[in-house]
Amino acid sequence: MTRALFWRRAATLIADNEFWLLWLYGAPLLISSSLPFWFFAATLCAIPFFWIARRIARGHWSIATPLDLPLALLLLLGLVAVGISIDIPQSARLYAELVGGAALYFGVVNGLRARESAQVDAARGISKPFTITLYLLIGLALAMGLAGALGLRWPDKFLPAPIYAYLPKFDFSIFNPRGFTPNIVAGALAPIVPLCWLWGWQQTRRRRLTLFGISLTLLTIIVLTQSRGAMIGIVVSVAFSALWLKPRVGWLVAALLIGAVIAFLGVEANRAADFATLDDSTVTAAGRFELWSRALYIAQDFPFTGIGLGAFSQVVPVMYPLFINSPDAPLPHAHNMYLQMAVDYGIGGFVCFIGMTTTMLALGVTTIKRARGTPNALLALGLVAGYIVFLAHGMLDAVFVSSKVSVIIWLLLALLTALYRALSFDASYE
Repeated sequence: MTRALFWRRAATLIADNEFWLLWLYGAPLLISSSLPFWFFAATLCAIPFFWIARRIARGHWSIATPLDLPLALLLLLGLVAVGISIDIPQSARLYAELVGGAALYFGVVNGLRARESAQVDAARGISKPFTITLYLLIGLALAMGLAGALGLRWPDKFLPAPIYAYLPKFDFSIFNPRGFTPNIVAGALAPIVPLCWLWGWQQTRRRRLTLFGISLTLLTIIVLTQSRGAMIGIVVSVAFSALWLKPRVGWLVAALLIGAVIAFLGVEANRAADFATLDDSTVTAAGRFELWSRALYIAQDFPFTGIGLGAFSQVVPVMYPLFINSPDAPLPHAHNMYLQMAVDYGIGGFVCFIGMTTTMLALGVTTIKRARGTPNALLALGLVAGYIVFLAHGMLDAVFVSSKVSVIIWLLLALLTALYRALSFDASYE
């Protein structure tokens, strides 16, 4: 066997099994903040081998996706954000997490080729490998939820504090000495709730009950976190799903849900604004608005480069002093995903992120339309509804900066992209 033939066979083997091999860097991404940076960076060195293997085995570096351009620009702007940061080691770690997340997205999309894994059959629906990937995503969220519930830094918002005394508590200080942040835990779980519920309706009775049970478990944990952003995101996704499935009566369901949210926020008139924006970092709505105003000031003062990845907590106290928020409160970000992109990357990064979100929304709507009348109609709707939860939650928090949450979102985007391409019967999958 010639050397060229050997390398081609090796590259084909890697490319054909990419979905399972990519966890060499995908798994460390889940706990990257707890790993030594040199070790995490070393795992990312496996990424180029997958791209080279695709080039040799299939003749292209990667399958073209709608996120190619905005992701490429965001990665370039990220290099600038690292270079100008006042804390280069911290910024380098966050940039490495971005690289790992983007690689995970492309790896899953390429690993789920239509011919072998993600092809849609009108009679049978999605194939077994694609189904396994969905259950992997759901199982990952469930594991995060259970671990988060056992090691959560319980909030004190609207649920009676004695409730938490009856819940078991485990020491996960190796991952976070202060306990898991409620909003981060809720941000990882909330997008999976509508996915489990909608996809479950088209499954067998046993699978349906399993998915509904998982959805209820995740929803219970979200309620215990008292994350208003996650709850509002789920309400928005339910309203969207109702409007899409039953346009004639969906508006009524949407109006009732929105009315319920307004009623919930207005239980105590003098604290209505706080109910929507309260968490353990910003005690009042005014505190949250103060952070948002500081993020806007930063975007005005550093429009081209931002202040660097993860530098918010160091720059704000020095250049933009806070008067409402406690100086001792942890303030790792602006508590708004969209403003945080402008803070970290500058206006260019904000535009790239908006381009990514709008592109995926358009792709999601197209996928739902193409899946209509097929066994995958509710699956497509569930994926899009989960993405809408993420976008709505991002208005009140910046959960995407957490590598744990980002793995869930990258997998969600990859599955939605793979389903879109499969429904399009794209020849590049063949």
